[in-house]
Formats: sequence, structure tokens, C-alpha cells
Amino acid sequence: MPPYVLAWRKRRLSLGKAAFFFVYTCMNLRQHSKEGQDIVLYHWIRTVGETNRVAVEFGARDGFEGSNVRMFARLGWRLVQWDTDQSQHVSREFVTRENVNDTFARHGVPPEPDILSIDVDGNDYWIWEALTYLPRIVVIEYNPNFGIGESAVVRYDPNRKWTGDAAFSASFTAMNDLARRKGYVCVDEVGHDLVFVRESLLLPKSVNPTLPRHIHRQTGYDQFTAPTRQIKL
Repeated sequence: MPPYVLAWRKRRLSLGKAAFFFVYTCMNLRQHSKEGQDIVLYHWIRTVGETNRVAVEFGARDGFEGSNVRMFARLGWRLVQWDTDQSQHVSREFVTRENVNDTFARHGVPPEPDILSIDVDGNDYWIWEALTYLPRIVVIEYNPNFGIGESAVVRYDPNRKWTGDAAFSASFTAMNDLARRKGYVCVDEVGHDLVFVRESLLLPKSVNPTLPRHIHRQTGYDQFTAPTRQIKL
């Protein structure tokens, strides 16, 4: 794991409540994410630097509760949020790998937005794979029902909707391999989300991916595929 990632984790643990008091109280911000994803994103965008101050998020739900990027609106950012249900602050879009790039274009997303959050409870991997835009930071849901080293992805279905089971997204290894092919490195894991940063923005250039801290397994699901074999949990 890169030394600066270790240093950030140690600092985050050591500061504890004091860090949250400073960020959320002194800066008049509020945490909206489920497990602190927004504060982790805030750290990393300060580390690599912001450019256009655009954050894209889909499934954003109502755009507030559980949102990984809503906090950035208080900092003057432009938020582009989509979900399958429209609300006051969220546009209705059903994003697939076939339409993801057209959807970005229709909403005026710049080629390299500062932050992208993907949480669609299903085709997360396939949508990011198809995306030609290059965010500086990507936070994306992965599936912790696999052990480290297992490469598996839920079978692609453009009409997929999550039914509450363990058939969603992809294993850490599959997601990390995709990220590496796209030029990203894993810098943190928060809940069921992985945080990736474009490697070209980090020093040193050669880094080792961080591994999830919490891995659990369930059984009875067979909707996943790997490049050469089927995987059953």
C-alpha cells in the first residue's frame, strides 16, 4: 500500500471526532453519505487537486440522503445526479453501458469531471468499463461476497434492477483489474465502495492497490461470470 495512503488512514483514525468536527462544523458542511464516503472524497480531491468542480453521481436516490457528493454543493460545485426516479435535484436516467456516454454528453458533463460516483446495485462494473470519460476520482460499489483473488462480475443485463440479493456489481479483484486497465489505482475502501484515483495524478507512479478491510461470503448465487469460468458463491 502506498505510504501516503497509509498515512491518510492513520491520520483519519487518529483524528477521529476532531476531524469530523473540523470538516462538518467549522466548514459548515454536513455528511450525506452512508459511511463517510464524502469525507474520503474530500480528502482525495484536496490531495490531487480540483479542476472543473463537477461531481457526477448515479444512483443518487433523492440526491441528499446517502449521496456521496451532495456535500460538495456547499463548496460551490456543480452536481450532476441521476436515478431511475426523478426528484427535485435528481434527473431521471436509467444508465446502461449502451447509453452512459450519451447520457454524460446530454447533461454537459466535461470530459474529465473531478468526481464520479457509481452505485446502481447491479451493472456498476459494466457501466464504468464502457465509460470513455476520465474522472479524476471514482467511487464505485463493489461486491464483498468474494474472497480476495476471486475475479467475478455479475452478468450484464441492461434491464437489471437489484432485488435485494447478493447479485450485484463485481468482486474487488475484478473491479481493481478494470481500474488498472483504465489507469486508476485503489486508494481506499468505505463500506461497500472502492475509491479510485487516476494514477497519473499520484506520486510515486508505481503503487500497490489497497485491499478491502471487510470481506464476507454468502452462498446460493450463480449470476456472476469471470473471463474463463463461472463462479458460484
